[in-house]
Amino acid sequence: MTHKWTLVGGLLLFLALTGTAQPSRLKSLRKEGLEAYRQERYPRAQDALLPVFQADPDDPEVRQALGLTYFFTEQYERAVKLLEAVAQPEVETRFYLARALHFLHRFDEAIHAYKDFLRHADEDHPWRARVKDEILRAAFGLARSQEKAPAIVENLGAALNGPGDDFAPIPSPNFPDRLYFSSARPQNIGEAASPDGFPPADLYTTQIQGGGWSAPQPLSPFLNTPQEEQLLDVSDDGSRLYFLRGPTRFSGFIYVDTFRADLTERTLALPEFEGPLRPWEGDVSAFFFNDSILLFSSRRPGGLGGLDLYLSVYSRGEWSEPENLGAPINTPYDETSPFLARDGRTLYFSTNHPRRSMGGFDVLRTVFIDRSEQWTTPRNLYQPINSAGDELHFRLDENGTRAFFASNRAGGFGGLDLYAAYFNAPQKEQEYYSIPLVFSQVPEYKLRLAETGSLEQVATDLEAPASGGLIEVELKPLFYEEDGTVLTPNNIAKLEALAELLLKYPQLKVLLTAHSNHPPEENFGLFYSIKQAEQAAAFLMDKGVPPTALFLKGVGGQYPLARQVLDERPNPIGRRLNRRIDLRVQNTKGLPLLLKQGLPEVSKAMEAREGR
Repeated sequence: MTHKWTLVGGLLLFLALTGTAQPSRLKSLRKEGLEAYRQERYPRAQDALLPVFQADPDDPEVRQALGLTYFFTEQYERAVKLLEAVAQPEVETRFYLARALHFLHRFDEAIHAYKDFLRHADEDHPWRARVKDEILRAAFGLARSQEKAPAIVENLGAALNGPGDDFAPIPSPNFPDRLYFSSARPQNIGEAASPDGFPPADLYTTQIQGGGWSAPQPLSPFLNTPQEEQLLDVSDDGSRLYFLRGPTRFSGFIYVDTFRADLTERTLALPEFEGPLRPWEGDVSAFFFNDSILLFSSRRPGGLGGLDLYLSVYSRGEWSEPENLGAPINTPYDETSPFLARDGRTLYFSTNHPRRSMGGFDVLRTVFIDRSEQWTTPRNLYQPINSAGDELHFRLDENGTRAFFASNRAGGFGGLDLYAAYFNAPQKEQEYYSIPLVFSQVPEYKLRLAETGSLEQVATDLEAPASGGLIEVELKPLFYEEDGTVLTPNNIAKLEALAELLLKYPQLKVLLTAHSNHPPEENFGLFYSIKQAEQAAAFLMDKGVPPTALFLKGVGGQYPLARQVLDERPNPIGRRLNRRIDLRVQNTKGLPLLLKQGLPEVSKAMEAREGR
């Protein structure tokens, strides 16, 4: 009996001690978590505050702090759940609740939350002007939520993207499946700016292997240092890499690397870029077109306000004084990350103008019209390319079928992530070079043409191609038979001409995109169409074309040219037009070629809505 009571007494004493120890432990965690929150060590604050909140969800200070740690670690759903229930939140908390709703594309709720902030904030609160802009951005997103870009967007995945910033993606001009970018990774050289932060960004490369992106590899140790290295561009021929090195991503010096593999040829002192850029004063986002046209973003005096886009031209051994691109491109807000397409007329850039963006920086597109010598009003690319976060560093690949960009949208791995947009049809601005080569040459080109009447002389003066010296090549589709036969006499003649072109200019690549007349939802159509592309590729290889010059793509029935049913009856002509292989030649830089895409004319009555 004594034994029994001794055991029971010991158990009661243990429970009593545990009961007193638990509040003490929670009190310690509460203090530790709030202190970590004030120090902006948000992951540590979460670890400490979560058990405290679970024990006492009515503690308003803990709820508010935990909710804000979720916001600052981009866990917006959790942030909203906690912050919406905070009794009498601080005025800044109302702002962060609105931001979380905005990131989640709950535009209407975000507008109400922003207005709630304005009602409670002092008249001289420094965030009031920004909040008014955010209301306009949320309203822009709300009004255009049904407008979509003709593209599918995907995050490039955990192999490439980490909790730090991954940004400035640039596709290789020579290798279609290789990508260069900058990344702030824990293994980088250099010290993090904060205890929970990441080291400065370094330069990396990756490529597609086995159907997915390979683990990123840092570029040469001659390039990556304890400072920030931000990738700017790769020259058109892939022989030079331009990057910014400095204490921050917005200051430093621009260097040029030539990808020399022989370490004996390398030195620690890389050549600096000699040009009009002043990165030590904040010039950013340089883009080189044809290695002689420089577009960049700057806050230099004389602009329209914020970051503006500027142009400088290299001619006869020197760079011109930068010229502000002016309205309608530049605004009192920030314009950055310029990309000029191959046609020299289509410009993509990012802006945070509240009447052009649904939140943060959005990607816009504008076109220079030669006749009027004016830019069209820039248009937002909309979702899924743009979001309520920031979209920066947008770049089309060589054939215009996809684009790469960086975004900190909700649902990523943390900070800026790398994304790809896959378009339902190649973007035409990447298919050809214009005459003259770039928009800035148009006024002088027209003036000299009027004076001399000689296209060749004007082209020589402007260092631009003349149409008279170009070989015109029309790339007509290969229409194949119902039984899948591609090598018909008509198609053989087209393929022989294509093989001759590819062998004459070995730098050329060709993309064979095969379509079928199967319904888009049938996966069999994808398999069936790629088999037809393989027939054409085999013929070209038999003619001596190297496999490395050929890229195959099967899209099934996703992009028909013509309707296959008219007036509820089968349309054999439509089925015939949809069984095709489109040919797109790439890597034409520096060659005397003028490529034209030869698609057949389809009447309005027969044209498929989802086609061109």
